[in-house]
Parts: sequence; structure tokens; C-alpha cells
Amino acid sequence: MMDPCSLPSSKSVYNCRYQERSHDPLQEILNYNEELRTNSIIGQHGYPGITLVFQTDYMNKNSRFLEEGSVLQIDTTFGQHNFYVTIVATQDKSLKNKEDRYPWVMLAVAFHEHRNAFVHEQIVHDIVNCTDILKRKKVKPVIITDAETGIWKAWKPHGKLLRCCNHFNQNFKHYLLRDLHIPNSHITQFMQAVFKQGGLIDCEDKQSFEDSLRAMEGDFNQWESVALNKPAGYSSKAFKWLISHSDMIAKRLLKCARRKAGFPTELRPNTNGVEAFNHRLKQVQEELHARSRKLTYVEYFSNVIMVIEKDMEAHLARALIGQGSFTLSPEYSHLAVPLDKWTAATTDAKTEFLQKIRNMPVKEARKKKRIQLVSKDSENELESTSLDVIIPHEIVRATLLQQGIPIETIQLIITGAEDLLNSNNTISSKPTWRGLKQYLVHSKHSKASYTCTVNLKHVTCECRGYKSKKVCKHSLAIAYKTNKLIDHLQWLKKQQVKSNMTALITKNKPGMGQKGGKQKTRPRVLNSQLPRTGTVSTSDNDYNASFTKCYHNNNDFVVIKKEGVRKDRYKCFHCNLPFEHVIPGPPNNIVIWHRGAWEYPTDKQDPSSVKKVSAGSTDYYYHIRRSCIRERYPYFLPHMLKIGAGLILNKVQRDLLKSELSYTML
Repeated sequence: MMDPCSLPSSKSVYNCRYQERSHDPLQEILNYNEELRTNSIIGQHGYPGITLVFQTDYMNKNSRFLEEGSVLQIDTTFGQHNFYVTIVATQDKSLKNKEDRYPWVMLAVAFHEHRNAFVHEQIVHDIVNCTDILKRKKVKPVIITDAETGIWKAWKPHGKLLRCCNHFNQNFKHYLLRDLHIPNSHITQFMQAVFKQGGLIDCEDKQSFEDSLRAMEGDFNQWESVALNKPAGYSSKAFKWLISHSDMIAKRLLKCARRKAGFPTELRPNTNGVEAFNHRLKQVQEELHARSRKLTYVEYFSNVIMVIEKDMEAHLARALIGQGSFTLSPEYSHLAVPLDKWTAATTDAKTEFLQKIRNMPVKEARKKKRIQLVSKDSENELESTSLDVIIPHEIVRATLLQQGIPIETIQLIITGAEDLLNSNNTISSKPTWRGLKQYLVHSKHSKASYTCTVNLKHVTCECRGYKSKKVCKHSLAIAYKTNKLIDHLQWLKKQQVKSNMTALITKNKPGMGQKGGKQKTRPRVLNSQLPRTGTVSTSDNDYNASFTKCYHNNNDFVVIKKEGVRKDRYKCFHCNLPFEHVIPGPPNNIVIWHRGAWEYPTDKQDPSSVKKVSAGSTDYYYHIRRSCIRERYPYFLPHMLKIGAGLILNKVQRDLLKSELSYTML
């Protein structure tokens, strides 16, 4: 490998290519990196193209989970950004999710413009040098990746390689569709023969794989000749393709390869953990309204990477006291803390306690090594856990009354702000760039969190209450915390909304003429008056980004007319209520169409027999209701909704989509 020090730096190459541009994305990420408490960029290269390698302090400490048999998942994606993103992920063995599995956390991230072998060697060189357990070659983890030669060649000296079964499935299907031009209706039998439970991919070794495959040669010849209308005696190309890949399958996929690598033989290797991080990017596109442009380095790193880190840190703190969506794993369960003891501890004591847990390797945790949560009383403690923060009610009440806010609402805002200030783990600083100072305010009763930005004279918030009245408990708490309460209240006085004098005069006034106050026509229903079943966002309690069912996939949810529904699918697949037989008027003449796999019993005579997942997809239709979509697809978000080709929605239909699914047409 060429010495990276002999190559031009990423900054010098960028200056040469973009020296006349006023906007410099590379300089932005370098400035952002300097603002962090510890530098996160562990490598930057300028040949070939820009390559940036990141490993935050949190990522570096995730290496404590690496041991013999540990798994690293590596995958490269290219999406809504001008560069490739390679994510190296491992399992957080201190937590368990609802499915009783370890969640995935990042070990390192790389942004790069090229994806050849030399670039991946640079990335691996930087990651290994900054990860002590890999540098000293104490362990050789199981490394799962796709067929990209550059990745597995660069990582081969540092672990035991396995091939992602899902990627191999896609490659084989792509070969059948694109190269052999086999119709989609004939592909199922090929895919089931290889990938069904106990299929060819689950053979013990290369010899048994080839023997089983040759035993099916006649079936492959017949399936392919029928699909392509070939004469008798036709030799299957799909069969030859599998034979040509038998060496790779034996070394990277079969049970003998899994056993040799120390991977469970009953499980198939995949990169689902990394795919979950890629799914987070789609959420960021919706939150940043960046669907029409590419994300920059700093936008991706600060809004994707850093946010995921903050979420996982909060999950650990909540799991320690038995709250949240994660629980402590058996290895770390002895470190659980009673809620009253956690509440009585100071902020510094909690921070020190969490820091010791993050530094504890898995081997020490299995030995049930204990850590004491020590609460030290200090008169100079800046942030106390007792209810000692009291906002000056009179000043705040007088200002908000001038804003026309009811006294009951004012009292709720003040007490809510005090509750946030006196609670633990509800307010945390958020890494920013370009000199902005921001805080994340976490809800105590849900998973929602809001970003508050501290300006020169006031504080802004992204919650709904602030957008409508310029007042909320989150901004009030941050203004008090940053010693800007008086300036913030003075700014609020200038934002006072003047009342409509005509509305004040005519309010509750009886109508004139014979018909009094009656209107000739029915009043039009406004968007604000529509019944709402709740928002659809990532902060909902029923949101889950992972695919847990066979019909979960990345396919779009398409709005179509009811006339387009298949005749044999006259019911909503979730609530089982039929669509109207007579074509109704708007907005009930549209439904949602989605394609996905299905399960079927292996024995048609016995419905209770073991079920298999289909290799193909079928049509599902649903009512336009939040319950029908979100309960069946917990990962659904508004940006996944598409309008069918040629379908023009009227106002009533658009209002229905907005009220039920939070979908707003651009």
C-alpha cells in the first residue's frame, strides 16, 4: 500500500479544484470538527478524490464489544449526497431491544468520492490504527460485507470474512432478470431452490452443495427452457452461474464457512444492521427538507451520525433505570440503578457513572464487576437534581398575558419549564457548526425531542407551540438555563400579535335580515378543523425503523383510484373492512397500494404447518387511515407516500392525506 503521507492532502486537492468557490463543504466539516471536544476525523486523503474517515470518542469506545466471534458489518451506500458513505458497525452488547437482540452501533464512518481498492485500504488503515484492539490483533472478528472486491480485500487481514446472503440473493435475482431475461413470474422457483429454509445456501460444505445442485440440474433446465421458450435439451445458464460461484459460496456462505468463522450456523450472514443506518438517511432528508438537493459533509455527519450517537447514549441512561425501549443485557444487568437513587445523584456523579460503564469491556462485565454511583454534595454544584430551580413567575406571567395567552396556559408553560430544568437527562447540548449554540430538549412522556437555538437576544424552538405563539416551555427553560430570560421576554414583547378589531366588534353578534346568522351554503372545512388521528413522524411511540415482517420493504406506498384495485382484493388488508362496491365520491375514492412478500403454509392441507416466505411480491390495498398503515408498517413516514401516475387530487383528498398521514403535497 502506498504511504498516505506521500500523497496530497484532501484540503490541497479541494483548494485546487474549488479555489474560486465561495462555499467550501470541506472547510465546513474541518471547522465543525475543531468545535467538537475531541477531534473525530482520524484520516483525510486527497488521492484519488476526497476521503474522510471519522471515529468519534463514542465510536472508539464501542470497540470494547469486540471479542472472538464478534461481528462487524460493512457496507457502502451512495444516496442523497455527492459522496459514498461506508459504515462499519458492531453490536452493542450492553443493551437488548424488544426482539431480545443486541442493537447495532457504529465503529467508524468514511466519506469518499471513489470506491476502488486503494481507497478502502486507506480507510481500513486509518480505522485499524485508531482502534487499539484491531491494531494489536488481539481478536479477529467476523466481517460481513457484500461482493465489493475493494472492501473484502482491504479487511481480509483483520478478520474472518463472510458474504452477505441478502446481497447474494439480489445478485442472483439481478442475473436472472437482466442477463437471462427470465420473466418475473418464473423467478420464484429458482430463488426458492437456492434460498428457501434448508435450501442450497444452507448446505454443509462445497461437496454437498455441488451434489445437491447437480441433482437439480434437470429442474433448472426445465424451468429455464419453459421461461424462455427454449427447445428440449436446453442447458440452464443459471445452473452454470451457480457452479461458477461454488468456490465463493463454500468459503463465504455455507455452514462450513460460518462454523469456521465462529458464526452461528443456524443464522445466515447479512448486513441488516448497516442497512438500518442507511434508512436513517431517508428520515433526515424529510427532516431537513433536502429531497431536492444533496447533503454536504457537515449536514450528514451532524444530522445523521451525531444524532444516532446521542440517541444511543440516552438509551443506555434510560435502560439503567428500567425505562425506555431498550433493556440492559444479561452481561450488564447487575449495573442497574434504582430510580430513586438515580434521581438523588448529582449530574457529575451520573456522568462519571456512565463514563465508567462505557469504558468497561464485555469480559469484565461478565465477571459482574460493579461500579458505585456516588452522590457528592457540593455547594458549588451548578446543576442540582433537587427541585431548586424556580422561574420568576410574576415577570413571565406579565409578559405572556400581554401576548394574549390564557392564564391557565401560562401556568402550564412555567411549571413545564421548571420541570424540565429540574429533571435529569432532559436537556443536553447539541453539537453545532458556524457558531450556533443549540440544545436538545427531550420529552419526559414520549420519545420526542426538540431543538432549541440560542440567538443573541432570544431562544427559538421547533415545536408546534412555539411556531404558533412564539412561546413554549422548551424555549423558556433554555432561556433561563443560558441566562437570557430577561432578553428573551423583552423580545417577546416586540413580537406581540395585534388583535383583529373587526373580529372583536362582530364576535357573537346576531345576524341581520330574515335569516339571522344562518349561512346560505355550508361552511368550508378548514385544515385545522379536520379530525386528526395523530401525526406520523419518527417521534411517535409506535414508530420502528426496522423491518420485522416479511412484507416490510423499501417499496413506495402509492395512492391510486379505487377503480385500480384488483377485483379479488375488495377489502383493506389490515382492518378487513371492504371497500365500497359502488364507486364513492371524494375523498373515499382513493386507496393506498403497496407490494410485498407473503407467508404460506408448507402443507396446504394443514394451515398450522410451518410457514414459508414467498420469493415474489403481491398487491396489498389499504384505507387511507393512520391505523391501517402505521400499525402494519411501523416504519412508515410521509415521504414514502407517492401519488399514482396521472392521478390529480382535489382539495378534499389532499386534506384527507394530510390529516391521516401528515402528507403535504409540494
